[in-house]
Amino acid sequence: TRVQYELGAENAFAFDINSVCSGSSFGITIVDSLIQSGKFRTILLVAAEMYSKILNGKDFSTYPFFGDGAGAVLFRAEPGCSGGVLHSCLGTDGSKHDTICVPGGGTMLPFGKMPGPRSACFRMRGEEVFAFTMDKGPEIIRRLLDEAGEALEEVKCFICHQANIHILHGIAGLLGIPKERFFVNLDRYGNTASASVIIALDEAISEGRLAQGDLAVIATSGGGLSWGANLIRI
Repeated sequence: TRVQYELGAENAFAFDINSVCSGSSFGITIVDSLIQSGKFRTILLVAAEMYSKILNGKDFSTYPFFGDGAGAVLFRAEPGCSGGVLHSCLGTDGSKHDTICVPGGGTMLPFGKMPGPRSACFRMRGEEVFAFTMDKGPEIIRRLLDEAGEALEEVKCFICHQANIHILHGIAGLLGIPKERFFVNLDRYGNTASASVIIALDEAISEGRLAQGDLAVIATSGGGLSWGANLIRI
């Protein structure tokens, strides 16, 4: 609501979505559903992350890899427009909820009952996350395109969650796609969680990697565990 206030959007309403690194895919799906309902015409999706506030500087399995970032996409219903969100897929697996988490500070472990201050810091079991992403990344992209009736070859650019260059190249290899079709900017910002694909989408368009009429795939995975993908025509 503070963003709404700062923008002067007096006739709008605002709410939060908490899906960590998959937040943008979940957000895009929700926004598209609201617009498709016919009740809403213009929606601003904002993804903002400040991992610097929850990282443990002595945990080198997480501290060097995450960054702060924010991005935004404005969606608007336009009669006769052939672009926009064509299809979305989402998934979660709550049995692995503690694979990526902040153990303390929430309702399960309130601040007053935490065994130490580091319980309020971000934790991740890296090897499990790598295996999970290598499994779900190609799976969700194939599912997305199969359900949408589109071929891998028709997609101009793949914009995946910017977590690890080895994961991006691994997904490309498993799909049989040249790694050059995967947009990469994590070398400049690190892992900015939900903001990463929104920042990457903006840069891909600004750099001419995507133009009007092109197909783009957004694919994300992260805490929850959660995963999602969106097929968009620019």
